[in-house]
Amino acid sequence: MERLSDLHRHLDGSLSMQTVRRLAGRAHIALPEGDGALAPVLRAPADCDSLDMYLRCFDLPVRCMQSAENLFDAAYSAVSDGAMEGLAYLELRFAPLLHIEEGLSCSDVIENVVNGVKTAAGDFGVTAGVIVCGMRHMAVSDNMDMLRKAVKFFDPETVGMVWALDIAGGEADYPTMVQAPLFEEAVKMNIPFTIHAGECGSAVNVADAVKLGARRIGHGIALMHDREAMAYCRDLGVTLEMCPTSNIQTKAVTDFAQYPLPLFLEQGLKVTINTDNCTVSNTNIHKELELVRKSFGLSGETMKKLLDNSISSRFYKGRMIK
Repeated sequence: MERLSDLHRHLDGSLSMQTVRRLAGRAHIALPEGDGALAPVLRAPADCDSLDMYLRCFDLPVRCMQSAENLFDAAYSAVSDGAMEGLAYLELRFAPLLHIEEGLSCSDVIENVVNGVKTAAGDFGVTAGVIVCGMRHMAVSDNMDMLRKAVKFFDPETVGMVWALDIAGGEADYPTMVQAPLFEEAVKMNIPFTIHAGECGSAVNVADAVKLGARRIGHGIALMHDREAMAYCRDLGVTLEMCPTSNIQTKAVTDFAQYPLPLFLEQGLKVTINTDNCTVSNTNIHKELELVRKSFGLSGETMKKLLDNSISSRFYKGRMIK
């Protein structure tokens, strides 16, 4: 168990239906009766044809996560679910600025998620922490303010605290370099970061993220189209946080015949396998690992390498909970 990690999991996309019902009840949000009616609201459809369609599944969870109590509950439940799944290590990411619609300050939002993660990690004996995400469509100044609020919670050696920064959202309309000042500030603060890039066909976004200092990339699928960018990432030891089911659903590639995992492994890239959004993609870490093993006939040695890559790419610098 101690080898099983998930480096790329979103809080709002990984809340169980039971948790969403509990949060919605507390927030006085009406939900359809029965899991069969709720599932289409929270899960990507079978005919999901774009990242934009995929992202609609986040609307309800975000609406439910606007109070201190619900943010704590959501974070606690997500870590609890990860522990039940068999994870020993979890990096849980979320965008604080999406949760200030009902009066909470950005600091309040981060504090309640941090406390939920920290409490659950202790209760369930897992090592878990937080990655705070800026949003691509938001002003750089707003994302910068979020980062400055997050700094007081940043501690890479303490379970449950903020361990890193990310940027998420519609990559096609908001290229990586638009948010360059945010990551330049993170470098000055000595805060590590990963960047969502290469999910919408742009290898340039991946290369730009690495130039800004990212040593981990969320997805990175578009590298398959640019051998020079691929070599650039390989030579710098950049980790790719691949999320197979999600990558198909968002149409980063159309099917597994095109999925670049074998190419990336052949080219010596540092690949990890993750879930992205357990509920939206109806998955867990075991499903994702088994999916790539069977789809590509990966050997036991290669599967071990994928697990080793996750271990060596963790943002947490402290001692693992036993």
